[in-house]
Amino acid sequence: MTNKRAFWISFLISLAVIVPGYLALLAYTLVTPSVAADTPQTDIPVVFPTVQDDRTVLVMTGGETVKEATGYTLVRLDALHRRLTALSLPAETVVLVEGSPVTLSQAVASAGPTQGVRALEETLDVSVDNYLFTPSGTLADIAGNLGTAKMKLRSYISADALERLSLAVDGVEELPLSPALLAEVLESGEVTGAAQCELRACGYAAFLSAGRKNLTSLVENVRANSGSIATDLTATQLYDYERLLGFLETGDDVPGQAEALTVTQTAAGTFEITEDAAAQVKRLLQ
Repeated sequence: MTNKRAFWISFLISLAVIVPGYLALLAYTLVTPSVAADTPQTDIPVVFPTVQDDRTVLVMTGGETVKEATGYTLVRLDALHRRLTALSLPAETVVLVEGSPVTLSQAVASAGPTQGVRALEETLDVSVDNYLFTPSGTLADIAGNLGTAKMKLRSYISADALERLSLAVDGVEELPLSPALLAEVLESGEVTGAAQCELRACGYAAFLSAGRKNLTSLVENVRANSGSIATDLTATQLYDYERLLGFLETGDDVPGQAEALTVTQTAAGTFEITEDAAAQVKRLLQ
């Protein structure tokens, strides 16, 4: 056998061995991406909100104990629709407890915050996920990282009251308030009833909107102040809220909506929910 013929025989044998291997590798490379795309992946974290990323929390504040709560606000956090809503109502609002009328403060004082939540659910036909009670000063600490929010206090407080609170500034309509200063105004006694509810709701919404880039700090500060608050939030639920608030921190600005529940004061000093309240609640909290 000549050298030339031996070369060609060796070359052809090599091709017979190598070419099928290359073809197999090429076929695997072409098929693998489509298989991976069609296969569900369970270990990839969800990076966008879903319909389950919303919560409604009853935030109560006032004195040192739940029985001394004077402020009641339903705060709605909706990551999917990018909404932050605060809806306040007076402590003397008449609600139903198993069909019997009592004031909201009485419901909470007699059987704790859980009964207050159930009374609101029964009366307003809404779902309330959790409650959080904290003294006013502690709530200001929890919201401290949200910074300041500009508010038109003249819409809620008389000029004389602003003078007494040293908050009257000539030519200035919107004053920058810290959470601590808003708490001081709300607890001052200078604003009461429906006006106090409206100021509280607008204040909460304003801080949530203005401090949107630091919303997850609320969860961090709830953990840090756990010894001063009463809540049904579990450690696992706090992680859920952290995730939800993280979604709200991203993207475009999230405006805060705020209203005081439509109520009518009675001769006895209580407040009754009007027919408009049901539609108001559905619009804001559903």
